[in-house]
Amino acid sequence: MIKRNNDKPPSDTPSQIRRGEENKFWFRSDRFIVVDAQWYFITREDREVGPFCGRKDVEHGLGLFVDSIEKRKTDVSSAINIAKKGEWAVTLFQ
Repeated sequence: MIKRNNDKPPSDTPSQIRRGEENKFWFRSDRFIVVDAQWYFITREDREVGPFCGRKDVEHGLGLFVDSIEKRKTDVSSAINIAKKGEWAVTLFQ
């Protein structure tokens, strides 16, 4: 059973528009899921990345993933490897 981790109830106010997006309704959801006490994050490409031991670990992995895509312009597969392996992998996959 997949449990979506929703810490906050849905808001009636619209979310902020991200740079480069059109002014329309965008569905955004929590990127974290927990399966059998293992944490994962979901990419925009609908890939589950993990497992991680806890919320802080999965948040850190997601941060590495996003940083790899945005700043280092790595491909998704390399960014997933960096997210799963941690800080030392940043130089390994460059």
